[in-house]
Amino acid sequence: ENFIEKELEPHKEEIKKKNLHLSDIKGAFKKAIDYLKSIGIYPIDYHGYQAPTILDDTLKQHIKSHIKSSLKDILSEETFWTFYVKYQEFLKEANSLDYNDVIALPVFAMRDPSIQTTVASNFKLVVIDEFQDCSTMQFELIEQLSNNYQTAFLVGDEDQLLYEWRDANLEKVMSFYQNQDFNVRVLQGNFRSQQPIIDLAIKII
Repeated sequence: ENFIEKELEPHKEEIKKKNLHLSDIKGAFKKAIDYLKSIGIYPIDYHGYQAPTILDDTLKQHIKSHIKSSLKDILSEETFWTFYVKYQEFLKEANSLDYNDVIALPVFAMRDPSIQTTVASNFKLVVIDEFQDCSTMQFELIEQLSNNYQTAFLVGDEDQLLYEWRDANLEKVMSFYQNQDFNVRVLQGNFRSQQPIIDLAIKII
């Protein structure tokens, strides 16, 4: 947050004129960065990953769709991408990771088959709870650790998908139900709620 605030210093007058709050601008940056990282788009190279060399229309659309409309004048796609590059270089130089990096960097490294084989051999079973909320990068991590889902045990409820804003994808979740390689078991009993609560929840769903 301090880094983003420092980078926004030259834009403070513009922000004031538009009656915007610095906290909103910082939040918009973080939200857009979180989304891009959750789908595996990084602005600098890592082992197993090559950053985009141009800001093409698809990438611009990703950025545009995740920045609030009121902030678009200040955070153009090009401005955002320049800041994103600096932000990631800052983290790398500081030998630091944010939450998304903890997921993405191992995924990038394990795109190298020799690394993936070595790491996956340490896992007899990969258990994923709340799998309906997994992002693209989290699904790839599961796939790598479980040798293409051979040792994966997924627990979830498609009616409780909460992280759509961070790329959780119902279509991806439902594809597991149709996959012949999976044994699907549905738990119909509810040991947490009494019948009136269950009846109301079913009506709402």
